[in-house]
Amino acid sequence: MSALRCLHAFRGSEIKLSPEKGLHHGGDHLLSASFPNSNTLFVMPREHITLECTEARAEGKPVSRYMSTRDKKKQPDRVEKKKYNKHLRRHTLHREIKN
Repeated sequence: MSALRCLHAFRGSEIKLSPEKGLHHGGDHLLSASFPNSNTLFVMPREHITLECTEARAEGKPVSRYMSTRDKKKQPDRVEKKKYNKHLRRHTLHREIKN
């Protein structure tokens, strides 16, 4: 079975859809939705965000930062996650910062 090709103006690239392997795209995280009895495919990229430790500066230590992704429609507020800070040697709260 040959792969179906869906040309899409997503950062000037091509998205390939094959029944065996699913949705493929080079590098970006994609969220896809297709409707039954339809060849329409909607693709939405996830936003890349930076998470920074909230406790390190108060203790005079270097901050730790992590990269993550989020979907703007599902998570309109800033993201907060507990992540490991190697300078404090414990898990701390990390909040999204502006890039």
